[in-house]
Amino acid sequence: MKSLAWPAAVAAASFAAFGCGTNPSPAAGPAVGSASGSASRACNAEVPAADVSTWHSVEAEGFTFCVPPDWSASGRSWSRGTAKITWGLGTTVATADVPAIAQGASRPAFACTSPTTKRVQIHPRAEMIGGRQAQVWRDHVRQGFYTGGHWTAPHFYIVGEASDAATADLEMLIVRTARVASR
Repeated sequence: MKSLAWPAAVAAASFAAFGCGTNPSPAAGPAVGSASGSASRACNAEVPAADVSTWHSVEAEGFTFCVPPDWSASGRSWSRGTAKITWGLGTTVATADVPAIAQGASRPAFACTSPTTKRVQIHPRAEMIGGRQAQVWRDHVRQGFYTGGHWTAPHFYIVGEASDAATADLEMLIVRTARVASR
């Protein structure tokens, strides 16, 4: 089953980024028991060329990942400033709806109540994370960055939105801390 929550959240964040009101609360992903996650202990993931030892481990259903200590939780999302990651079980859609920009325009060519969107393909690539094969992406589309990772067996994903390259890189570090929970 494909989750449509991520493209909806990307579109909502795009509206906010372009001055169209405030970003609404994140769209809910697939209903999953205890997947709201909680940061309860220090991160024990090892990520090449990064020190995540001061980060907090987030326990979700069937997997864990780590977030920096200054990030805040809200349901299945963690954020700091304009940066946000969301996770869930199942598969995420590897496309994003972004506002279409008219030729020569500096702002999206739409009214906030009736946006025109363009579907943009996200470009995943294979990477080993925590001993498991994952499809990861970090794509710059218009004024935003879309980051994420998807794993199989179990199927879970972590997706993010960032307004700058440095924050997108930080979100990719978060993705690289994901580990399948021991049984």
